[in-house]
Amino acid sequence: MATTWWSEASTQSKQRITTIALAILAIVFLLLRLTARHMKRIGLGVDDWTLIVGLIFVLVIAGVNLACIEYGMGRHTSTIPEEDLPTFFKVRLPIRF
Repeated sequence: MATTWWSEASTQSKQRITTIALAILAIVFLLLRLTARHMKRIGLGVDDWTLIVGLIFVLVIAGVNLACIEYGMGRHTSTIPEEDLPTFFKVRLPIRF
């Protein structure tokens, strides 16, 4: 069987690295902000709680993104095993909107 350009092309590793790096950056920046507020003895405000909730959403979306990558995101559709396609489309649904 002849190989085509899309059968070997995959961006999964790049997507995985980017997802993990951005999630780690979000955690680090929030921890730096909370540490600075603690060092200045300033209590948490509404903006801090909003950032904490936002971080939770970022981590949830990162988890969904990693699940999508695990089931085939970043590869050409014709190279994804048929048994993984239904799961891939179900997991991908929340990040489509």
